[in-house]
Amino acid sequence: MNTLKQILMEISKEEINEHVQENAKNEIAKKKFTNSLLDVYATIENTEKRVSDVVMTPELFSDFRKTFTDADFEHDKDRIFKGLMASMWGSNIWVYKKVPGDLKAYAEEDPSLKTDFPGIAEFKEKEGIE
Repeated sequence: MNTLKQILMEISKEEINEHVQENAKNEIAKKKFTNSLLDVYATIENTEKRVSDVVMTPELFSDFRKTFTDADFEHDKDRIFKGLMASMWGSNIWVYKKVPGDLKAYAEEDPSLKTDFPGIAEFKEKEGIE
């Protein structure tokens, strides 16, 4: 087995450059993803309401999980089964396979949540989730 010193000597400048570029791309992508989500929140918050629920596709949630490692991820199996995956910035993060545009945000007491995702509205009411 090679020692750490031997391994370090074998690393080429090209490998280092590739690593730095890949990390830079990931950080830029995460920043753009974060800014996009902040824009969604701002659209609702500019109406002087707060975002209570965000619904996204599993693919988008995968990116969300990688980007927002400080979100409060759900651990209760029943809640996860119903689609509640996390909470962040005072809102619930729900995951469903079919979401128009991959992401939809709802303000407090937005009646369209009941028509768009009646299961979420019913579960929130039953569980007393705000």
